Amino acid sequence: MKHIYLLAIIVATAFGASAQSVEPVETWEENILVPDGESEGVYSMYMTNVGSSDVNLRVSAHVVSIVFGAEYRFCWGPSCFLWTTEDYTSPDQDYWIVNIAPGAVDTTFYTDYRHNDNDGISTIEYCWFDVNNTSDESCYTLNWHYGVPFGVDDVQKVELSAMSPNPVTGTSSFTYQINGNPVNVNIVFHNLVGEKVQEVQAQGPNGVVFVNADDFETGIYFYSIVADGKVLSTQKMVVSH
Repeated sequence: MKHIYLLAIIVATAFGASAQSVEPVETWEENILVPDGESEGVYSMYMTNVGSSDVNLRVSAHVVSIVFGAEYRFCWGPSCFLWTTEDYTSPDQDYWIVNIAPGAVDTTFYTDYRHNDNDGISTIEYCWFDVNNTSDESCYTLNWHYGVPFGVDDVQKVELSAMSPNPVTGTSSFTYQINGNPVNVNIVFHNLVGEKVQEVQAQGPNGVVFVNADDFETGIYFYSIVADGKVLSTQKMVVSH
């Protein structure tokens, strides 16, 4: 097996029990080429809780499309689940719910894709959600390529999504992605007068950031993705209590 990519998912704070139902968050997408000679691809995902409260998460996988004869599975917490071609959600039992303490990093999630010598593209969407409020989720789509290369147009550049939902009244999220391999990647929040109010060090060049309104005063803020000291992109968010 070969680990092809690494994704860092940042949980900026606990999913608040007071968070309201949210609009569907934007789905972030990645193309992965399984090289010739490799029987399967493996994609790892790290999750860091930089908030002040525990988070308790489950994960679901939705098969958008899958090549006939191919299969996938994912591992989460203490278990790797069965290979399948269908949708699957980690069980709603304490044993399979992953708790991440403040400041801790969870490295238990990864997903495998077996092409079984069948060429084509399989698309699977993964969503992480709070066990106490399943409407609060963030999703990530993997396009597995085997025998079907993708071109330059498929390679994503620097991207920083809009906050969703915005205004932030409970828990909201946004995604970022950076080409290349920067040494230091940070998410920096400033208020309207330019004062830095929060800075988060990312675990890698790609991630999902969860923001809780309780960590900010009511007002207008700007969040930026900063790689090796260079501001690459900035978006605005509004916090309302």
